[in-house]
Amino acid sequence: MATNNEIMGLLRDVSAKLDRVVDRVGRLEAAVDVDVAVTAQTRDAHDQRMTNTERVLLDRITSIEATIKKDVLPQTDDMKRMKLVGTGIVGVIALGGVSIGAATIWFGEQLAGLLRYMLRLP
Repeated sequence: MATNNEIMGLLRDVSAKLDRVVDRVGRLEAAVDVDVAVTAQTRDAHDQRMTNTERVLLDRITSIEATIKKDVLPQTDDMKRMKLVGTGIVGVIALGGVSIGAATIWFGEQLAGLLRYMLRLP
C-alpha cells in the first residue's frame, strides 16, 4: 500500500499536468480567437475592395435569378403538371382499349359458339 507522502506526490504530479493542459487549452482558444478575427477582417477588406464591375455583375446575376424564380419556374411547373395529366390520359385510353379488345374477343367467342349451335357443327 502506498504511503501518504507517495499519494501526495502523485496528486502534485496530476495537478501539474492539469495546469499544463489548462494553459495549453487557453493558448489554443486565444489562437482561435485571433484566427477568427483575422478571417473576418480579410472578408471585410475583400467586400470593400469589390470593384464596380463586380457589383454590376452581381446585380445582373441577382436580377437573372429573380427573373428565373418569377417567370421560368412557374412555366416549368405547369409543363410538369401537363405531362402528368397527359400520362394519366394515355393510361385511361390504354385501359379502355384493353377492355374493348377483351370484350370483342369474348363476344366473338360467344358468336362463334352460337353459329356452331345454329349450324349444328361439332
